[in-house]
Amino acid sequence: QHSPVIEQFTYGIPSASYNGCETIAVHNAKVLLGMDSTLSDTMEAFQDANAMLACGAFGSDPFSIGYVLQNEGIAYTRVRLDALDKPGTYIISFWNDKPLTEGLHTVAVSYDGSQYTTYNKKGYGDLYFKEPSTYASRFICGYYLG
Repeated sequence: QHSPVIEQFTYGIPSASYNGCETIAVHNAKVLLGMDSTLSDTMEAFQDANAMLACGAFGSDPFSIGYVLQNEGIAYTRVRLDALDKPGTYIISFWNDKPLTEGLHTVAVSYDGSQYTTYNKKGYGDLYFKEPSTYASRFICGYYLG
């Protein structure tokens, strides 16, 4: 999310490196599912689904991700954190360590039955390999995409 490529994208007024985690998570999930995807098309899908908060200034509403997935023709199931136990692709949102100043973050997660890989985990580079239970006290919502 904090790469020079992402900084070239705007989401609303700010750079997507600041507020584009939901769009990046959906884009990453689509790629994990083997779908053709571009970040700009995914951002447009969020705009079309009215999923942006304050015209994108505060990113996107994580509870609106389902509308985006539905509009993209992607089957999903809303899940709790303790239900991330089937192999497949997930999108999860959780509060950052300091929610009042740092807000929330949304990531794509793949699970192969033995290891979780989280994509776009802030502060840990591109990949993060710990179990989603590390977010337990901060979990907001999740989606299972199969």
